Amino acid sequence: VTMDLDKRSVRVLRKGEALKKGLVDPASIDPRTLDNPMAFILGKLIEAEELSVDSTDALEAEVDDFLAAIQQDRDPAVTGEQGLRALEVAERVVAGVAASLERAGAQPS
Repeated sequence: VTMDLDKRSVRVLRKGEALKKGLVDPASIDPRTLDNPMAFILGKLIEAEELSVDSTDALEAEVDDFLAAIQQDRDPAVTGEQGLRALEVAERVVAGVAASLERAGAQPS
C-alpha cells in the first residue's frame, strides 16, 4: 500500500492472477528479454488498484460526531479507547520516523 497524502490517493498493490495461480515464476524471468519490464511487472505480476480518499478532514468529522453524540445521548462512532489506541500508534510512528532520521544523520523538520 502506498499513500500520497497531498494528492489524497492510495495505491494498493497485490499479486497478479498469473502469479497467484503459479502460471508465472518470477525467478525464471530475464528482464533483459522483455520489451517493457515495468509494464510486464505491473500487468502480469502485480495488480495496482488506485483508490481516492475522501477530502473530509477525519479529525474534524470525529469531533463533530463526538459533539453530536453528546447532544443525542449516544455513543460516539469512535470510542475513547479507540482514540487512545490511535494516539499511541501515531506516537510510535513519530518516534520511529525520528529514530530513522537520527540513524540516517538527518534532522527532523
